[in-house]
Amino acid sequence: MTEVNLNERVADLLMDLGLIRHKSQIQSVKPLTGGVASDVALVETDQHKYCAKFALPKMRVEADWFAPVYRNKCEYEWLRLAETIIPENTPKMFGFSEKSGGFAMDYVGGDDCFVWKEKLFKFPPDVSIAEKVGKTFGKVQSHTGESTFNSSEFLKKDVFYHMRIEPYILYTGSKHPDLKPIFDGVAKQLADANKTLVHGDVSPKNILVKSGEPILIDAECATMGEPAFDVAFCLNHFFLKAVYSPQFKKGLEEAALSFFECYNEFVHWENKQDFSRRVAKLLPMLGLARVDGKSPVEYLNPDQEKGVRQIVIPLILSPQNSIQSTINAQFSGIG
Repeated sequence: MTEVNLNERVADLLMDLGLIRHKSQIQSVKPLTGGVASDVALVETDQHKYCAKFALPKMRVEADWFAPVYRNKCEYEWLRLAETIIPENTPKMFGFSEKSGGFAMDYVGGDDCFVWKEKLFKFPPDVSIAEKVGKTFGKVQSHTGESTFNSSEFLKKDVFYHMRIEPYILYTGSKHPDLKPIFDGVAKQLADANKTLVHGDVSPKNILVKSGEPILIDAECATMGEPAFDVAFCLNHFFLKAVYSPQFKKGLEEAALSFFECYNEFVHWENKQDFSRRVAKLLPMLGLARVDGKSPVEYLNPDQEKGVRQIVIPLILSPQNSIQSTINAQFSGIG
């Protein structure tokens, strides 16, 4: 989308939502970077700062990767629900426009705000943030794991398939024929699961920290599904950051374990040990996916990518019985 088209689309969105009466009320539109799946903009009007978001039909990656653009509505519904459960950890939502194909939320920024990913690259991790992230996601999934939860807005497995199962699981398995049956089996399990509401992209790049509190965003893959995926997806980033910055390995391992322990307090929809085993199976598979899947992390060099493969492939072939032992095995393999 060109900047001119983005400006026009943003103006139409805010008009549709009744946030402005005239396009002249928009003072500036600034495209925001960091993701591969959407056009996102900071919009300043004469009265407020908004964040506007529109899904892209093709991801900004080298491989061919397409997904339905109505996932934008899935994200809006996840954020709107989370706002009722953890209002201090989500942006204020201002509405979704079917006509414009986008939504508007409060812009979260300021001197006391940072993207968690950027901080993890530069400094030893603040374990208290990892603990808070674990608790916030635990609260959302605990709520949506209740038998009384109305899941009708979140039966979007096709979006999760195109955004996660195919590019992360099936595609990665196709690159490793000896592992393909394992990846195919997990793909089916993910497609069939219906345990809790899944965010689908629990990554430090999608977690803002403002005044010490995590703010959760970017839920384009939201669907009822397998909560172990969200937990493994986040844990994988601690591992990958440690491969990139081994000087922070000890702190990142502690953050990973603390994140899981705090999240695990809220697991009530099934046996905790069974849940831990499924996270343990997924975690090394996602590690391999972030070097050989359709969305490889951008910060590892070839030697580090090779190191990831050497650590995770044995754990894929012989999964550990718990997530704690898997985390220990992964971090002990980092030089």
